[in-house]
Amino acid sequence: MSSLSPNTTTNEEVVHDPDPAPDPAPALKIDQEDYEKLQQFYLEKRVRKGVNAELPGTGMRLRKQVRQSRIDLPPYKTLKKKLEILRKKGNHVERYRLLCLLLETTKQRIMVIYCLN
Repeated sequence: MSSLSPNTTTNEEVVHDPDPAPDPAPALKIDQEDYEKLQQFYLEKRVRKGVNAELPGTGMRLRKQVRQSRIDLPPYKTLKKKLEILRKKGNHVERYRLLCLLLETTKQRIMVIYCLN
């Protein structure tokens, strides 16, 4: 037998979670100086001054040389698009996270190259 009064309904059960799940990903804090350096390193064109290289057949000399940014290289096309979308949305935290991951990947590649030689 049930000890419920006639006015009590069993359809409404309140479940309290005593230990709520922690936040899956803690908020990443942006180091503004580091963020600017990563943007400059990967996203801006590379300018070399004082090259003094002669153009073949013309005799003209270059005083500076401008190369494409590192992110414009073929393996990073998709990443460049993703970073541009995040820039337009103003999501600097995710953009910073991706640039940090790219830096770590670059460091790992360099270590593998030097360890194999």
